[in-house]
Amino acid sequence: MLLFLVAVATSAPAVPVDSNNLPPAATSKVDFVRDIQPLLAQHCYTCHGPDKQENDLRWDEKSAALKGGTSGLALVPGRSAESRMIRLVAGLEPVRIMPKKGVRLTPQEIGLLRAWIDQGAAWPAEAVAAHPIDKADWWSFLPASRPSLPKVRNQNWVRNPIDQFVLATLEANKMLPSPEADRRTLIRRLSFDLTGLPPTPEEVADFLRAKNKRAYEELVDRLLASPRYGERWARHWLDTVHYGETHGYDKDKPRLNAWPYRDYVIRSLNRDKPYSRFIEEQLAGDILFPTEPDGVVALGFLAAGPWDFVGHVELPIQKSDGLIARYNDRDDMVMTTISTFQSLTVHCARCHDHKFDPISQRDYYSLQAVFAGVDRADRAFDSDKEIARQRYSLLTKMKPLAERYAVLSNQIAEITSPEVHELDARLNQFRSQRDQFARAAAGGKSPGNGYHSEIAASADTVKWVQLDLGQLLPLEGVGLVPARPVDFPDTPGFGFPVRFRVETSTNADFSTSETITDQSTTDFKNPGDHLVLFSASKKPARFVRLTATRLWERTQDYVFALAEMQVFAGGTNWALGSSVSALDSIEAGTWSRQFLVDDFDSRHKLGDPLAPDKSTDKEILEAEIHALTEKRAQLIVSLTDETTRNQLTLVTNELDQLTRQLAALPPRQKVYAVGNDFKPEGSFQPAKTPRPVHLLARGDVNKPGDLMAAAGIASVPGPDSHFALADAQDEGARRAALARWIADPQNLLTRRSLVNRVWHYHFGQGLVPTPNDFGVSGARPTHPELLDWLA
Repeated sequence: MLLFLVAVATSAPAVPVDSNNLPPAATSKVDFVRDIQPLLAQHCYTCHGPDKQENDLRWDEKSAALKGGTSGLALVPGRSAESRMIRLVAGLEPVRIMPKKGVRLTPQEIGLLRAWIDQGAAWPAEAVAAHPIDKADWWSFLPASRPSLPKVRNQNWVRNPIDQFVLATLEANKMLPSPEADRRTLIRRLSFDLTGLPPTPEEVADFLRAKNKRAYEELVDRLLASPRYGERWARHWLDTVHYGETHGYDKDKPRLNAWPYRDYVIRSLNRDKPYSRFIEEQLAGDILFPTEPDGVVALGFLAAGPWDFVGHVELPIQKSDGLIARYNDRDDMVMTTISTFQSLTVHCARCHDHKFDPISQRDYYSLQAVFAGVDRADRAFDSDKEIARQRYSLLTKMKPLAERYAVLSNQIAEITSPEVHELDARLNQFRSQRDQFARAAAGGKSPGNGYHSEIAASADTVKWVQLDLGQLLPLEGVGLVPARPVDFPDTPGFGFPVRFRVETSTNADFSTSETITDQSTTDFKNPGDHLVLFSASKKPARFVRLTATRLWERTQDYVFALAEMQVFAGGTNWALGSSVSALDSIEAGTWSRQFLVDDFDSRHKLGDPLAPDKSTDKEILEAEIHALTEKRAQLIVSLTDETTRNQLTLVTNELDQLTRQLAALPPRQKVYAVGNDFKPEGSFQPAKTPRPVHLLARGDVNKPGDLMAAAGIASVPGPDSHFALADAQDEGARRAALARWIADPQNLLTRRSLVNRVWHYHFGQGLVPTPNDFGVSGARPTHPELLDWLA
């Protein structure tokens, strides 16, 4: 209790004092270096010193201090009572008392400051300004030094330099080493440690009978060669990269293709893969080793952690929450990479420079930029190395041809004429009718739930969706079919707006409109599963808009959803297959704008507008579409110059030949990894080029700063952290550069990280590490050389 009272007495804001009642100035002569500089260092440098200058005010440098800050002069030489510095430390401004944190100045200390100012604020040149702390002078960023070996009495017990340190400590505490374990204990320890399994009785008996002096070493070799070794030790690696076979977050969907990465880790350990190769494969195997199956499978490392399905699929990147999800996803990749390979925590720098070690926000967001072009998704790979090589060769040949084909096709696509426009209009009409046949043939199962707006935090959020009927029509009525999603079987009327209005217009922007019904003043009773129909009185219109002014409550949030929207004219539902636009929309899974006009509610077909005997009509439609398509192609050819036609024919033939060869290869497997070539789902779209990554003030996506380039951590001793990329927009080159930077044998933190892991898993359990445990680009020191290797 006494300590609490003391803390309150020393840190609580003081009662404002009158300017005429300031602590009196000291009467003695004040010396700046002796009396004032220590006060400033103790109370002011934290916020106004070499590392930080709040309000642009700095107290460790004479010229800066006399200049003042953004609020003006801080002191007026000769007039302490008028100096802002004295007013703030004395508490004359209760809302801004200095220092903001820590112990307040005593009246005697304020008196010294007053006397110094009144005596002219003398600041001699020999008063050296403080220097910023060199954060790079941090123990883990400095090369290790090899200490001299301590002296021990029982030198016969020592087998290596590490033993000498252990024994010295034991002898200093008058303790003796434990006796050597007997063979039965040794084989059990070794078997459990390397394979996680007990030895069989026969293995124990063989080891006990063995006369070979290298029996122990041979046992180690045999256990390291066991497939169980990789299975046992892969668990530690998978824990480090937080491997999971579901996404996590609220929906926690399964990852059916995560397992190939798990098997890759086991396989790599059992094959004694060099550590540098292990690093490079997991960060950029698809780029550095494009013909190797493991080059793709190893990228499961970057995809192993949690993934926000809702944040990526249901929320667009243009919205703050969607953008936050993308930054969070890259944060996980950065954290996994640097903590695994560098044993370094960097993600606090998402909001601020690290306080002690030399990790800055620029370092952190430069690392995020490395992964700005990839997402987590299922990715195809060939498990057979020869097939992988053949596929890579074919795709390499196809790439320039596909690029040339795209250029030629774009040139031809720009060719047009009135006749082409007319053919396109007729084709669209016939295709729409054909789609109606397809929907009718689909039977009773609904392809989707309908339309669903983005989620809102407030019920009184305005949302709208509208149809373009394609032509002006005398409208008879508008029908609204409530949603009842399969996922919510007991929720009829899901998402139906509580208040709304239906309008028609001849303009897409609804600058002028007619109101069909206005239900925006009082709550509309939820219709459940029943169609809601409103008369349109044959008003001519092309566009129909439904505006929700009060949304339906879901689970502590609010949405607008509808299974189907119908618009009748001349007894026909003209909404079928029409163009749908909306203020916003969740385009994911069974929710999409297109499902609002597909003639299905959330479960069943609403009714077949075509009679059963119209099957021949469908054949006629297909024939018409084929004939018009051929006619259009011939027309375009006639309008294309001969050189372009010949080039297109040549490129098309070569592409067709390569495509046939590609199709003849065996089907590929899939692994959950990172990439930028996957099937889009809702707002989850592949990045064609790396997305922009900005340095965010305090980590706030709404406060973007500098656009960041991909780079390593500037303060890590070893290779240059600046990536000299020929093409800054080359996504693969970014990851390859990071992989090489981390795997470089001169990267001190990679070496430290490896030794830390080996020491923890092997020395910590009484074992000497195997040579491969230190294999970095061929450098394989044994344990007596560890400190030299790190130095």
